[in-house]
Amino acid sequence: VWSQQVSVGSTVGVFYVNATWANDTLGNLGVNSTLLSVSIIAANTPPYFPLVGVNNSSPLPGDSVMHNATIADDFGLSGYVFSWNASGAGCDIWVNDSWVSFAANNTNASIIKVIPSVCENKTVGWVVFANDSAGLWNQTGNLSYLVQNVSPVVSTMAVNASSVTVSTSVCTNATVSDVGVGVSEVWQTVTFPDSTVANVTLQNASSIDGCGGGGSVWSQQVSVGSTVGVFYVN
Repeated sequence: VWSQQVSVGSTVGVFYVNATWANDTLGNLGVNSTLLSVSIIAANTPPYFPLVGVNNSSPLPGDSVMHNATIADDFGLSGYVFSWNASGAGCDIWVNDSWVSFAANNTNASIIKVIPSVCENKTVGWVVFANDSAGLWNQTGNLSYLVQNVSPVVSTMAVNASSVTVSTSVCTNATVSDVGVGVSEVWQTVTFPDSTVANVTLQNASSIDGCGGGGSVWSQQVSVGSTVGVFYVN
């Protein structure tokens, strides 16, 4: 058996052994014209990502966002891991999801996530890691989008009486909601019968006497003063 190792080069295609020739010491020449061939394919490369993106690049806290990554490979895909940094009290901790195996003929990773309220006005980063059947890994770049900054909504305002006697108190309240980090402070501008204008800070507590605060209701008990007239919550 005579043999030789031959480099097939760097071009994808077919490498042919066209014939085998042999010579003896007397100069006699023999030939075997059996055609041999070897297919030359590209070297195995890691997965890559032709298309990545989200269905909402400016979400509100509480919105569902679909993160998409189309993944390709020269041989075959095994699965992927999704990671994002929208965890923790500060919306800044990276957490990996569980490994997801690719179903047959599937090359798309679609991950739906609900934006936590603590991510209001924060940049959410995300990455997809992909693995192929040869065990090679690759990842998208660090992708990101900005969660919107939203204002609290004051849906109702009320006082607990339409008329009271002088030197008594009324309860004033407001129902306030916020889809983001939460309501931190609520106040109302009031005008007393003597034309004095003041800001009244409301509290989110049921301990305000008879005013029904707590939950999304903020309230305060306010003395209307000793002047006859109209008390306004402006």
